[in-house]
Amino acid sequence: MPRKNVIKQYQPNTYLHVYNRGVCKQDIFHEDADKDFFLGLFNRYLNPYNKQSDANRMPYPKFYDEIQIQAFCLMNNHYHLLLWLGQDPTALAPFMKSIGVSHTMYMNKRYGRVGPLLESKYKAVQVESEEQLIHLTRYIHLNPGDPFDYAYSSLSNYLGKPCPSWLQATRMLNIIRTHNYLEFMKSA
Repeated sequence: MPRKNVIKQYQPNTYLHVYNRGVCKQDIFHEDADKDFFLGLFNRYLNPYNKQSDANRMPYPKFYDEIQIQAFCLMNNHYHLLLWLGQDPTALAPFMKSIGVSHTMYMNKRYGRVGPLLESKYKAVQVESEEQLIHLTRYIHLNPGDPFDYAYSSLSNYLGKPCPSWLQATRMLNIIRTHNYLEFMKSA
């Protein structure tokens, strides 16, 4: 029987909760610089104006037409993403592979390690309702012990800080504007 949330057959135009953690629950981020690198990967693959290329001068693949990050939280040993998947549901696998391979190569080189960093392929759950979607953002943002003073989540963007170019939270912010998100967060 397959493990939970590993079968990946998604519908177009849907929200997904995507997450993964380190092998044996070990850290996948040791320092803030590691988290900054991971966030930079979103800029690499999702920013249409980023013209970075790899060591062979080949442009990195772009996924901005098909994937939008709506919310995120990076913890030391795992991450959570809320993604909007566009018309091509097959875009998620190469996007997540690009993120996972790039981050693993970075961590292996930086810390002199070898082998896999993540316990398995990413897991993903399709969001079925607007209520589930709103509660999912709160779940993602409440991961840190003090979510209101945590730099590696999108909570500050939900509370008014400008979004980086790769964080396309407009859909979520439009839904949440009908609620008092700060009060909603504090009521958990």
